Amino acid sequence: VLKEERSGLNINVLNKQIEEGECELNSIVKEIDCGKIIEGKCMSLYELERALDLIMDENLCLEKCRGFMNSLVCVFNISSLQMEKYFKTQKEEESFKIIKVSKEIEELFRMSKSRSFFRNLECDLKSRAKEELEGAVPFDVEVFSTNDSLYIVFPSENSSDGDEINVQGLRKETFSSLVESFSTTIGCVLFILKANLAHSFAKDNYSMVDLVENNKKLEGSEFHIENIEEWTLDCVMKDILNIPKARIDAKDLYLIEDGVSGEFVSNPYHRLIMLSKFIEKSHSARKEKAKVFYDKAVLKFFDLNRVHGVGDAFVMYSDISHFVKKCANFKYSEDLSKVREDLFCKILDLSTALDIDLALSILTLKARIKQKQFDFYENVGKFVPRKAHKFFKIQFFERLYDSF
Repeated sequence: VLKEERSGLNINVLNKQIEEGECELNSIVKEIDCGKIIEGKCMSLYELERALDLIMDENLCLEKCRGFMNSLVCVFNISSLQMEKYFKTQKEEESFKIIKVSKEIEELFRMSKSRSFFRNLECDLKSRAKEELEGAVPFDVEVFSTNDSLYIVFPSENSSDGDEINVQGLRKETFSSLVESFSTTIGCVLFILKANLAHSFAKDNYSMVDLVENNKKLEGSEFHIENIEEWTLDCVMKDILNIPKARIDAKDLYLIEDGVSGEFVSNPYHRLIMLSKFIEKSHSARKEKAKVFYDKAVLKFFDLNRVHGVGDAFVMYSDISHFVKKCANFKYSEDLSKVREDLFCKILDLSTALDIDLALSILTLKARIKQKQFDFYENVGKFVPRKAHKFFKIQFFERLYDSF
């Protein structure tokens, strides 16, 4: 009897040791798995879900989600022949961009919705959409789908021979038909396309017909424009508000050949003039308020406090010369004429300022003065009306002599 009891006791002890060993082994395996998940990439929704359950650090979770999200978006460039072959669509353009988005991206956002990093992930998707959809407006874009993917197609300037893509079971869709099945992706895409439209309609001089056609693509979504007339005026005023806030860039130029200004004016100034034409064409009840708003923005645009160097001064001089001549009936034209005179003086002051070291040789001084002359002549050629070139050069030498 004692033998049997001892034997039973030994078996219990052995079983307990086996259980403890199994628990320890499972713990080690779990730690190894956890380490692999933390260090490796998530290749499926299952792996990502496990990672989000195991990892406590929200920043690390965000990185995992970002990596997986990027793997769900593929970009291809195809030719017009491939466009006809794959999508059964004939287009005039020569090349097209295809953005393929896996339906798993919707599940990714569903899984992440309650997490603290959700907004960051959403911003990442919008940034990617902004990058890939640069310059595209709603009317340019067509959408197709399969059971597991969304295809966003639009003309591209890429002139490559085209990538090979494997597509089967394609269905042509509208944005509104995909709002439920691809809600997150379609929301981001339409957000960017509408923003692109707001930025480009004035630059590309869209007619009301163009705007209506673009707006049709937004039907059935929260991005549909209810009143195009008021929306365009809102966009114009927002753009006008931002233009004077930007620093002057002597490289951001627009070629102009009317002889009224220099050879170039600034792109922001050219945009300001284009936007004023939309205000003039507007039938909004707020048109007069918009005109007052525009006049104030022009004064801010030609504020001398925006000038931080001789290059800035020349650019503003060309802009203001053009504006004073082209918009002679401007309410504050006398104020702008005074600003133009002050700009002329500022240009001469900055262009002829000399910092002379008496230890320098005559040859070095000559070289410095020659460089100043060269820079001045170059800027005069680009930014001063041709009939004023001679006067500018005479004043330059007189002021330089006095400075010397």
